[in-house]
Order: sequence, then structure tokens, then C-alpha cells
Amino acid sequence: MLQPSPLGATLASGAVMFNDVEAGVAGLIPAIGHSQQYLPSRGGVAAPRGSGTPQVRDKVHKVGRTTGLTFGEITQIATIVGPVQYAPGPCWFRNSIVIERLNGTMFSDHADSGSAIVRSSDGKVLGLLFAGNGQQTYACPIDLVMQVLNCTIA
Repeated sequence: MLQPSPLGATLASGAVMFNDVEAGVAGLIPAIGHSQQYLPSRGGVAAPRGSGTPQVRDKVHKVGRTTGLTFGEITQIATIVGPVQYAPGPCWFRNSIVIERLNGTMFSDHADSGSAIVRSSDGKVLGLLFAGNGQQTYACPIDLVMQVLNCTIA
């Protein structure tokens, strides 16, 4: 569950409540058919496989609901992001990954949240997209997400 900070909280005031992960889990209903698969390769991008540790300058991609397949580069790791506006209030995040677009296109937009951030060179999942501002996209490190959700990537 997200921990909102008090209105007007700043890092300097010491009133910020930090979050490490913004993620959710969905359950499958046995009576409803489903299959586990990755959409066919788009633009020569292979399906994700396993997880990895993000590094500055990693070239990455994601497939989002709004912007589809886009490419970017990690510019910061283990950084503080906030405040991000959520229903319970302004939320701050630590240990975040910052991704910037490549080729002059937006990396993410509204409703792309939940997209896997994948290292283009080896298909390793590095993060889970949670927010952006049009210039930068923010993601939680996938290892933290998996730890909090008590799950793994097959």
C-alpha cells in the first residue's frame, strides 16, 4: 500500500514518507480461460526473459498500452522521485530508475504504468514503470517489486 506524504512535504523538511514500490497483483479466476504469453515480437524485440540489475546507460524498451513499443536509456538509478500525485495523496519514491527517451519520441505516457522495462541487449526485465512527466519515465527496480510481491519471473 502506498504511503502518502503530508501536503507540502519536502526532502528538506524531513516530512517525506518514502515508498519503494508501486505495483499490484491480479488474480486469475479458474473458470475463465487465459494463457500466458508475450505478444509476438515487434520491431525485432525479443520476449523478456529473467530479471537483471539496471545500470546507467542501459538501452531499454517497453510495450505500453498508450505508446506501444518505445525505446529509451537509463539515465539514473537509485534516485528519489516525487511528489507523484495519487488518490491517497502525494507520494515519494526512493531507489527509482529514471529513463529518458531516444529518437525524439516519448518513452511513456498516461496508462503505460505497469509496463515492464526491458534491457534491449539481453531481454532482462529491469523495472516496472510507475510514472513519468513527458521527459522522464520512472520505474521501480524489478528485484524490489518481486521481493514485495513475493514472486519471480519465469
